[in-house]
This record gives sequence, structure tokens and C-alpha cells, in this order.
Amino acid sequence: MFSLLLAVAMILPPVQQAASPHSQPAPIRVFDNEINEHAINHDLLYLRTAHPRPFSGITVTVVVDTSGSVISALAMPENQEKDAQPALLIQAEAMVRGLQFKPFYREGHPVSVTFYRRVTCLPQELVPAQQVPFPKVRDWNSIKITLERTACYGMCPAYKVELHGDGTVLYEGRSSVAVEGNQHASVPQANIVELVKLFEQADYYSLLNEYKSRITDNPTRTTSIEIDGQRKQVVDYVGLYVGMPLSVTKLEEAIDRLSGDARWIHSQAPQ
Repeated sequence: MFSLLLAVAMILPPVQQAASPHSQPAPIRVFDNEINEHAINHDLLYLRTAHPRPFSGITVTVVVDTSGSVISALAMPENQEKDAQPALLIQAEAMVRGLQFKPFYREGHPVSVTFYRRVTCLPQELVPAQQVPFPKVRDWNSIKITLERTACYGMCPAYKVELHGDGTVLYEGRSSVAVEGNQHASVPQANIVELVKLFEQADYYSLLNEYKSRITDNPTRTTSIEIDGQRKQVVDYVGLYVGMPLSVTKLEEAIDRLSGDARWIHSQAPQ
């Protein structure tokens, strides 16, 4: 009898264990370019801390489901912040959980993905010594807004762009840009109006004249605005790491965006 049972067992196929109805494919690892294409309105992720080390931060391992929602965020301090307080890690995780993404696809089907997001540790923001009222625009033709970026130890684009109240854009390409020399263009005056509002929201005239760190080999970014003869300039040399408000960085990015200077800076930018 035992021999008969053994023979039957050898003939019959093995019983397959039923797959769990709740099992899901492992998330697919994705990288920066694809992540940025799917990110919805993401700004720099940062936390203000008491004594951050330069360029320190917290790395968060992220899992996003098929709808684009973050379902997992696990924070790990980087070497420079290895002694980060648990509360700081919890804040970083909560910040990343609030992000939203467009769904990721593979072969026409939405998939779950995993990747890393970095939360930068910055010092406390410097409070202006005095509040300076933002000028009221009386003559839009008097407005001049500039952004200048210098070279660095590397391939940082060096150029200057200047916008006028009537929408005129003047560009000077210096090095590490697609187009060197002078260029002239125009943008809708609505772009100038938007920029002035951003300067006002940043309380620009109350800011320090410069925010300079001791870090070397980085580019300097200088912004300025002039309204009816009242001019203000802010120099940013890795300023975020000495308490510069993030609004200054956003102004720099907005000037690039609203001037349309990417057509001259990046060789593959749309014309």
C-alpha cells in the first residue's frame, strides 16, 4: 500500500500554494528625471534646525502607489546629521508624505514605485533688522529687474538677464551657456507684474544686502529691482546655509522662468 501511495504521489503534480489576494508586485525603482516629471508643484524640501552642518540633510525612502500617493516614507539621517533628533526625522517623513505625484506607468499600466527624496537641513532664517516698505509702482516704465549668475569651479552657467517694465528682456551670456554674447527679446507685461508681486511677497526691500557663506567654489547669484528710482540688490552666495529666506531662491528661479532666458542658457531649451 505504501508503495502504491508513493507511486501516485510521484505522478500527481505538486499542489501550488494559492497566491494571497493582497499580494502586490514590488515597487519599481525610479530616478530623478522621471521623479521630477511626475512631481506636482514640489519646492525645495527643507527643515530649519539649530546648528546644521553645511549641505547636510535627511534622506527619505519613499514608496508611491499606483495613484501617485505616497504610502510610505522612512527617514534616515545622512552622515553629517547622524545625531539628528527623532523629532526631526518624524518631521521629514511627514513632509514627504504630503507630496503628490502623477501616476507612474510601465507598458501602459500604473505601477507602484520607490525612490529617495532629500530633506535639506538649513539654519534658522535671519530676521530683517528693520522693515522697509515696498515701493508703490507709479511708473511701470521705471521698473528694472536683474539676475546675474557668476561662474563656479565647474560648469555653472554665467550670465546676466535684465527685464524692463514694458516687457523688454536683455541677456548677456558669459560662459557655460548655449548662447554667449548679447540677446534681446520681450515678454508680456503680465510677467513683469507677476515678478513685482513676488518681490513684494518676499519683502525684498527689508532683506539683508548680502547672504554669504564660507563655502568655496560656488556661483554667486545677485538679484535687484528698481522702482521709480528706489533700487535694492541682494547678493546670494550659498545664502540658504546662512539663514537667507527661501523666497530669494524662488525669486531667482522666477526671473529665469518669466524672462524666458532658458532659450539662451540651455542648448535643448524650446525656442
